[in-house]
Amino acid sequence: MEVLVFLALIVPVLAVAQLYLPLGSLFWERKASLAEAQQHGRIAMEELSHELQYAYRVNFEQQRRVLTYYKRIDGVLKRYRIYLLGRQLLLDLPTGTAVPLAGWIEDFWAEPAGELGARELLRLVVIVAHGEQRLKLQKAVSPRNVGNEW
Repeated sequence: MEVLVFLALIVPVLAVAQLYLPLGSLFWERKASLAEAQQHGRIAMEELSHELQYAYRVNFEQQRRVLTYYKRIDGVLKRYRIYLLGRQLLLDLPTGTAVPLAGWIEDFWAEPAGELGARELLRLVVIVAHGEQRLKLQKAVSPRNVGNEW
């Protein structure tokens, strides 16, 4: 008799749990995808702002989506480029080697286009897409050395 009472109580509980388990799994997958997209976007923005912090010249080509900047290394200005290839944001080093900065980048751009003037803010925009998640991150950077003599 006790077994029948136990089964009468536990079967409805298990039936309700069975209905909500797929929803919980779906919610978990969406939130995990969102966290991954946020992480890649955060990495991209940190790398971009860090790279531009001490730049002497900054130029953004709107058509090609290429950000070119120059930093002084051992007294010589060296050219660096950041561009999008596929869904990878790449940094082209002066040695000719390209290293990945972040993945899952759908698009990126900077404003204003063209050569950045002294004390101007460069607004960076990165769009990250992973699964169903799509994020747009923005940040303003003011390179310290733009307009200074090199």
